[in-house]
Amino acid sequence: MPGVNPKERPKWLKWVALIVLILPVFPILAYRISKMVHAQDSDDPEELVQEIKKVNQIGKLFRGEYPAMTIQYRARIAEQRALQNRLEEAQREFSKIREELKDKDSEKAKYVRRYCNFWLANIRGDGGQAQYEARQAAKLSYSSRFLSLPTPDGKDEFDLGFDHELLQAAEDAGMSVEDFLKEQTIRK
Repeated sequence: MPGVNPKERPKWLKWVALIVLILPVFPILAYRISKMVHAQDSDDPEELVQEIKKVNQIGKLFRGEYPAMTIQYRARIAEQRALQNRLEEAQREFSKIREELKDKDSEKAKYVRRYCNFWLANIRGDGGQAQYEARQAAKLSYSSRFLSLPTPDGKDEFDLGFDHELLQAAEDAGMSVEDFLKEQTIRK
């Protein structure tokens, strides 16, 4: 329609154009997602990273021309780097993601922060902190199958009903509650 102002075009024409442009992308996206799931099941971290990047490229069609890779994809790639024993790279990316989400209060942001903290604790070899992060993430209303954390085993100190004075004394001494109690028992 030459000479017609785009604002004067019928609204249905915009929807038809949108459907015609986007409809061919869905089979490609479905194929790429199935390849990503297959790569995840095959336990090949590098293949999974490549598939995540390909799915992200397709997602750019919907999010705009030059958007950054989503936080979830970046966190998953960092996880794969940790599994490949590329710990410095993984630690840098997890720390960067955690810093970006520091001031966000959404449930999703809190979950991804806990996810990053979980992996950073594992990289440091701090299993207790990793379990704590998994327990705290499990308490959130948001959960993710793409960024899944192990089911926390047992309850944390706050769920066990510890005496708060005992917990505070252990923290002041820079010890776990168990170590603090052992030391107090040995002194008596």
